Amino acid sequence: MKAKKLLALLMSLVLLLGALAVPALAADDGTTGDSAAAGSSEAASDAASDAAAAAQEAYTKIMEQLDAASKKYDGDTVVATGNGTEVTWKLCYYLIASMTSQFIRYTMAIPDFTTDTGDGTTLQDAMREALEARMKYYTVPAAEADKRGLAETVDAEVETQWNSIVEQADKPVKSGRKPASARAVKPVPITEIGTADEIRFSTGMGELDRVLGGGAVKGSLVLVGGAPGIGKSTLMLQICKKLGEFARVLYVSGEESAHQLKLRAQRLDAESDNLYVLSETCLGNILECVRSEQPDVLIVDSIQTLYNEDLDSPAGGVGQVKDCTMALMQLAKGQGVTVFVIGHVNKEGSIAGPKVLEHMVDCVLYFEGDQHMTYRILRAAKNRFGATNEIGVFEMMDRGLREVENPSEMLLSGRPKDAPGTCVTCAMEGARPVLAEVQALIAPASASNPRRMSNGFDYNRAAMLLAVLEKRGGLKVSQCDAYLNIIGGLTLEEPAADLAAVVAIASSYLDKPVPDHMAAIGEVGLSGEIRSISHLEQRLTEVHRLGFTQCMIPARRARELKPLPGLELLPVQNIAQALRLLVREK
Repeated sequence: MKAKKLLALLMSLVLLLGALAVPALAADDGTTGDSAAAGSSEAASDAASDAAAAAQEAYTKIMEQLDAASKKYDGDTVVATGNGTEVTWKLCYYLIASMTSQFIRYTMAIPDFTTDTGDGTTLQDAMREALEARMKYYTVPAAEADKRGLAETVDAEVETQWNSIVEQADKPVKSGRKPASARAVKPVPITEIGTADEIRFSTGMGELDRVLGGGAVKGSLVLVGGAPGIGKSTLMLQICKKLGEFARVLYVSGEESAHQLKLRAQRLDAESDNLYVLSETCLGNILECVRSEQPDVLIVDSIQTLYNEDLDSPAGGVGQVKDCTMALMQLAKGQGVTVFVIGHVNKEGSIAGPKVLEHMVDCVLYFEGDQHMTYRILRAAKNRFGATNEIGVFEMMDRGLREVENPSEMLLSGRPKDAPGTCVTCAMEGARPVLAEVQALIAPASASNPRRMSNGFDYNRAAMLLAVLEKRGGLKVSQCDAYLNIIGGLTLEEPAADLAAVVAIASSYLDKPVPDHMAAIGEVGLSGEIRSISHLEQRLTEVHRLGFTQCMIPARRARELKPLPGLELLPVQNIAQALRLLVREK
């Protein structure tokens, strides 16, 4: 609705109401100035009371006429009134009723329609301001106006329904990026787009390059998440020395001062002339520093400490974290800066942490491991430029992180000999086969309800394997406490570890050790069958490389495999055959 036209219409109604409400004050009764002066305050009080009563009477009459008209008109009926403006009847009813009530309140306090209200304005001015304020709160519904061809009378920024009041206030743009004006855009055929701009470069750490898919990509945004104190900042600062040999690196820390970064860089031997440090938390200041310094690599530690001063929420909130990440993404894509963002997570990883940012970044890397253990696993949960679920293994030393190029050997180090309840399997972590040790402990239950616990192995799957082992294998494990553990802090999520878990449980129950040179690979079904798994050739090659001489495998794949010298394949069709092999082996 065009505000000026409707304002003129309603002001005419207000002036008419004023003429009805205060006729005695608006007319000249011909009394002289002397007689008016003799009226004293009592006459003025009577006049005010008469004016208030007249106003109330006028209000009652107007409301009666409005109610009578409402019986004739539907709320969506368009009534044509002054200045060629078309208005629905429900809008007229609302505005006339509300403005009449507003007028009555003014009349009770100010008897004269042209009397100064005390701030240099008259009642007529106050009524006009009140009407203009109400016009901000209400307009004709856009759908109704468009249906009746009244699009030119509708404010395009307002779309409300009848009997709802919504304030239409100008809201400033609050984001970490500048609003861009609309411009004409043109799509490009995908066959004409080149890939020469995808430049990969090494970070100086082979395990990190492996997880990234062969190195970092120019203009990418990488999120490195993990629990506080796991080693994320150490990893990022260590790669700065290698990156400083061919690129300008800007390390922004919101948690440490520049002096603290200097001490940590000296301890990690990560100093470089091309490494610049900045202790700052304001997003605007960081973006301005990037524009002036023009770095090739930007490292932000951590995203939870950054804040956009245009937002009211505190630093670390979901709104602040997402807005700051969006600004960094536009920086990476617009200027070709490779950005590494560190994010802390709690146990659930959901409160203002990397989980809310995964859809915004190119790569999501999670640093896992027990803080009380020296080994750390870097896992790729998302990678637009390489394989997902790839892992890199590190060992935390006094002078930083050391790469573990042979994780299988690391995970099997310290394995006991001739101990029941342990079996080795081979899991695929991305494109890399990794040997893992599965340990099980079966003990008589000390309470009426047996206890079940698993670490690094899915709890529900462990409970299922116990049920299958009792039903199909004949082992009465339902009345025993059962504990399952994966050594080295590794988490096995694929079903290829099922057979090794069943063998380990049976070995503990029977108190018979699994031969040190035997491994087991396969998925277990509910009927006790051993099903085939993917990448069996790669797994067997890794098993053979680590010196194992026997391996249980699904019988269906045994004929398809090429024999490996020194490795005996033991095909099994179900868990009963696996248990017989376990009892037979010495």
